[in-house]
Amino acid sequence: MRDAILALLLEAGEKDISGEKICEQLGVTRAAVWKHIKALREDGFEIASATRRGYRLLSMPDHLEPALIRHAAGTREMGQAVQVYDSCDSTNLRAKEWAAQGAPNGALVLAETQTAGRGRLGRGWNSAKSQGLFMSVVLRPPFEAQRAPILTMLSAAAVSAALEEVCKVQAPIKWPNDVIVNGKKVCGILAEMSADMDNVQWVVMGIGINVGQRVEDFPEEIRDKATSLLIETGRSFQRSTLAGAVMRQMEQRYDQLMDAGEGAVVDYCRRHSATLGQEVLLVTREGSRKARAVDLADDGELIVENEQGQRERVVSGEVSVRGILGYV
Repeated sequence: MRDAILALLLEAGEKDISGEKICEQLGVTRAAVWKHIKALREDGFEIASATRRGYRLLSMPDHLEPALIRHAAGTREMGQAVQVYDSCDSTNLRAKEWAAQGAPNGALVLAETQTAGRGRLGRGWNSAKSQGLFMSVVLRPPFEAQRAPILTMLSAAAVSAALEEVCKVQAPIKWPNDVIVNGKKVCGILAEMSADMDNVQWVVMGIGINVGQRVEDFPEEIRDKATSLLIETGRSFQRSTLAGAVMRQMEQRYDQLMDAGEGAVVDYCRRHSATLGQEVLLVTREGSRKARAVDLADDGELIVENEQGQRERVVSGEVSVRGILGYV
């Protein structure tokens, strides 16, 4: 009921919505409406009320709110089914459990903090409470497992576009799964998949965006590599609004992928790449070697040129790509 009333207040925007209209739409009493309005105010929502005019939402706290995420997203599927945790071990773990139980395409799990957040290749992820956007999306693409890596690039493209839209920052992509602002990492993405012999059952896309951290909130050893939207812009951002923007951008690109293949996703990542044209270090279990990143293949794999002038493809799950002169 709380989320339903909040959704009506959001839909009304700057206009008043009467208590009578809320009662009619939700089939509840005026006393029940007042009870939930009071609870929303206690949670930090500023709601004006006036006799014979009704209620109007004036401002909101920076909570992870399913109703606000859905409103900001305006999507068909992505971010419509939502679970929010105050704290959990990992949103990816919770999303995988939900996926195994039948979560729909686009189901979204968020947490104010994670106790065991993880990044790519088993690395840890700093998850300070209420300072980041920690979320995982369940995707059910109807294709074979070999095509699944494109979903990481799709997610990176969605985050990049959402940051440019909401935060007005340039947010290029460090292939394959990081989003960069001013040369430092602001977002990391981790994909985990369940598949049978032929097709993907589900893919969970874990997305971590540094939103409100200050420099001192990062461990000293990563301060030259990591940043936040607050550090780079000097501004605070509503995390639910940002989550909704990511979901909207993700659905647009997911629909393109389903309708027309990888082309649009790869083209966006090519045009917004922080990696192409850079001297990079390719790190594998066997060692490391230098190369120059020159292009993205049609399926999203990185094409590099070695010191002998020979070109080869780099598969994201097998190689870590690092900048020679810095993080990018």
